[in-house]
Amino acid sequence: MLPLRGVPVLLAVGVLSLPAVAAAAPPAAAPASPEPASAPFTPRAYPAFGRATTHLRIDRQRRVRLTARATRRYRRTTTIDATCTRTSQGSLIQTSTGVSTAVRPGARIDLPRGFDACTVSVDIVRRTRSGTSTTRKDVGAVALTAKGLEALRRQQLAGLIVLGHTLLGGDFGPMTPERAAKALGHARILKRQMSAQVLATPDAPLPPNAVGVWRQGRHVAVAATAPNGERLYLDHDAATRETRTNILEDLNSLGTE
Repeated sequence: MLPLRGVPVLLAVGVLSLPAVAAAAPPAAAPASPEPASAPFTPRAYPAFGRATTHLRIDRQRRVRLTARATRRYRRTTTIDATCTRTSQGSLIQTSTGVSTAVRPGARIDLPRGFDACTVSVDIVRRTRSGTSTTRKDVGAVALTAKGLEALRRQQLAGLIVLGHTLLGGDFGPMTPERAAKALGHARILKRQMSAQVLATPDAPLPPNAVGVWRQGRHVAVAATAPNGERLYLDHDAATRETRTNILEDLNSLGTE
């Protein structure tokens, strides 16, 4: 659930199904060259997608825990779980491992070695008339390497692009491009405030840390710029049922609430 100035939006990005999706062609392979030695990286905790603050703390031993405030907030939870992934060509892939522990004050999870990023979630137990129900909710993300940090940022940008498409496409309105841009401009990606603008054309240039929206009739385009300068986009024409995008892989492991 992503709150944007009183406009809560349920985002089922894990089941994105648009007709005739044409993924962008991969760039030509560059000649192999030795990789430079990577600088030391300190693991860092970040908010889950659509959140301004993180509910996590991580220590030098790569142990992650909920903050005291989060522990009180999620007192009805049963477990805290970390699912860790590696990167491939800049995106997080499905290779993962899960570790969990019971939620209690001071409970910590030892994050496994050999991974680039982790998503941390809790299982929330609610009582219903028919018994109890359990809902899994992402509460934060951890970047373990520089590659993992960039992949997490790219992944959350992809989620923001899908949200922009949802706002423009009619599921919640539809919003005008101006109103959608205003709503998206309140979003944060890994604590960084985003800017948003209406594009003059679907391929109009964008500055870093910005998302752009465009619509003409039933043709909608949303784009953002990745940290490496690559343009991420989702372009869908409902009249012709044609879709162009290069973010499908980035959405594979993006959690939902």
